[in-house]
Amino acid sequence: MALAALLFPCAVTENQASAICFDTQPEESCVYVEIADTYQKRQTGLMGRERLDEDSGMLFVFPDEGFHSFWMKNTLIPLDIIWINSSGHIVYIKEAAPCVKDPCIGYRPEKKANYVLEVEMGYAKRKGLMVGGTSSIITSTQNGPLMGRIRNLCLL
Repeated sequence: MALAALLFPCAVTENQASAICFDTQPEESCVYVEIADTYQKRQTGLMGRERLDEDSGMLFVFPDEGFHSFWMKNTLIPLDIIWINSSGHIVYIKEAAPCVKDPCIGYRPEKKANYVLEVEMGYAKRKGLMVGGTSSIITSTQNGPLMGRIRNLCLL
């Protein structure tokens, strides 16, 4: 994770940091994320990106739980798509390859979710993530109480 801290400094900006951590064994694993919490950010997502740093990704935040579908149009990176409900439980995981011709396949969870995490393909298997597993989302400001935890995660 130290390499991730050098390449993608834990999504730490001057004023904010965000991560999602999964309760995996023997220790939790964290992904440092960009937050897609507006309609425009959710529509654009990771389109056009040529690479994604290790242990980094994009967290899509929806105003309501639902069966939020995703596709890989104009997405150049193979991804794991992980749907998470409002209780923090993983409800669906899908490996998705870039779409090379129209029409692109849509991916839809089997259960409702409020959050969708996109990370490099293979992350879920490497970290032992499974449906039913739990997660916690950490968002903090520079002076907030969680920033210390985020800084510590960056140093792992």
